[in-house]
Amino acid sequence: MLRFQRLAGAVALVFWILGVSPAAAQNVQTVSLAGGGEIAYVKAGSGEQAVILIHGYSLSHAIWQRVTPLLADGLTVYAYDLRGFGASDKPDSGYTYAGMVSDLAGFMDALDIGSAVLVGHSLGGIFIQDFAAAYPDRVDGLVLANVQARDKPPLGMNDTFRKRIDAWGEAETNRGIFEKVTPVYFKKGTLSDSDLEALVAMNMQSATPALKQAFEHLLTAPAMPAEDWARLTMPVRVIASTHDIVPFSVSVGLLDSLPESSLSVMERSGHTPMWETPEAFASAVNDFLAGL
Repeated sequence: MLRFQRLAGAVALVFWILGVSPAAAQNVQTVSLAGGGEIAYVKAGSGEQAVILIHGYSLSHAIWQRVTPLLADGLTVYAYDLRGFGASDKPDSGYTYAGMVSDLAGFMDALDIGSAVLVGHSLGGIFIQDFAAAYPDRVDGLVLANVQARDKPPLGMNDTFRKRIDAWGEAETNRGIFEKVTPVYFKKGTLSDSDLEALVAMNMQSATPALKQAFEHLLTAPAMPAEDWARLTMPVRVIASTHDIVPFSVSVGLLDSLPESSLSVMERSGHTPMWETPEAFASAVNDFLAGL
């Protein structure tokens, strides 16, 4: 069952900081999944081709608001909040790739989306590799932006990562962490004070269990089995940034291992090109869609 929901508190603050009108904020909806829980999302357009935008770790659907207006006509574009982030439900556990895959399948089922082009950033682009292996018939194409490859071993846990995971806790502690680490994900000198304020407010919607568990899973989840990886035969556009924290060699590896893949490079951009260079990002997505 779908219902419109006016968002309050932190969600309203994010829209105010981003300069989105009150009317636009009211377009945030929630959908109840058959497996339980509610997922928040926004929708734009009414074209035949469905495109689903999936944000990265600690962000929300609002990270896409600079790109969505630049996407080609003839699309129905959805951007949703992963469970535990943004305005979606925030349970105490379940933040694994398998859970994210299940939520995406449930989201598509609830909105009667048979198949779609999936555009995933960072964490969002990592787990949709698992989704594409599990549901290849529901994926018209993949855009993998600033991702790690799921056919490779994870980064692994170390003392630095463990300290970061253990540090997440009370709201003010989390705010301090976000204020410190957010600039790392941008090309040096490109993050304005207003951008930082907006992104911190966006990140502050994240539940602490989601921050802890999703990050640990990202670091430790076993690589996808070769037989599952072989199912990723759909068209793929890899998006890499010149100043990303993810090594460029990862994108080259994706090109080498995915038979129908191509590459777009975001120049003078860090880990968040949909925010830093939205015109270039939208152009890459539009070019990919035009070739399907």
